[in-house]
Amino acid sequence: MLTFFLARATNRAIVASARQLEESTRALAQREALLDEARNELERVLEVGGPGRFTEQRLGAWELASCAGAARWATSTRRPTCRAGGGRRSSS
Repeated sequence: MLTFFLARATNRAIVASARQLEESTRALAQREALLDEARNELERVLEVGGPGRFTEQRLGAWELASCAGAARWATSTRRPTCRAGGGRRSSS
């Protein structure tokens, strides 16, 4: 009789542990998915300041270049401190 009660108690403990493991694993997977989503969003935002389709093109006397502060500007309230064209005159 004592063996029967011990077996039932052990079974309950094992089932409770398995449920807790499943819940923890599910919560961890959800947090990892949120972290991946945040990383992807950060990568997308940081690409805003990269070279565009008109970079290194000439527009009159100006050569268009990417602004060095544009990536920081995308995540802050300050505007970049460069002019359109990067402030460089082309050689033509």
